Amino acid sequence: MIVEQGSYLHCHGAKAIYVGQDPTIRRIQHAIYIDVTPALNAAKGIPLEWAPRNIEHFRGHLAKYRESNLARVRRLEFNPTGVSPETTAIAKALGSCLVDSPDLQAALVSILAPRDRQWVSERLDTAEALVVEAVLALSRGGAEQLYAREIAVEVNRLLEVRGERSKLSPEKVGHRLRRLGLPTRRLSQAGNGLLMNKETLTRLLTSLQCT
Repeated sequence: MIVEQGSYLHCHGAKAIYVGQDPTIRRIQHAIYIDVTPALNAAKGIPLEWAPRNIEHFRGHLAKYRESNLARVRRLEFNPTGVSPETTAIAKALGSCLVDSPDLQAALVSILAPRDRQWVSERLDTAEALVVEAVLALSRGGAEQLYAREIAVEVNRLLEVRGERSKLSPEKVGHRLRRLGLPTRRLSQAGNGLLMNKETLTRLLTSLQCT
């Protein structure tokens, strides 16, 4: 439904919309014509007199802000949460420039978060999603640590249940965990694995939400 000349025009079926500045075209059959000539001419106008002054004032304000806060910005004191390690680094660098502005820092993270979830989702393949699922399943027993070989056994069980013939070795499980921001460490002479602390569980749950 398009408003045209003070009345409603009900559009049924395919319609063409012409947006241009050809003065010879005033009406196109079965189409809607929008003349943008006035808007284009206005965009070519001379800037208002106050614009250059405001630009210079803004530059001076930024220079003063930099001089006053450069030392704090370099310390990178802002520590964002709830996003992947890669996005955390970006948010930390940008957010540290917003000195004494927790609301703006929170807004920055909220802006980056949707793209972060999309990026993590694209990065995660089926094997990584299964690794997360396997670790969470094993952690329900209250284990304080999980060896990579234990996780591999659970992943391969899930693959078998789903009719997959591929298998993951403990080494490949370790690679997948590192891609998720969860590097394994030497737990004992028995091998490498994860310490199931609060930080590990938080990262696993974040990864699960993104899969």
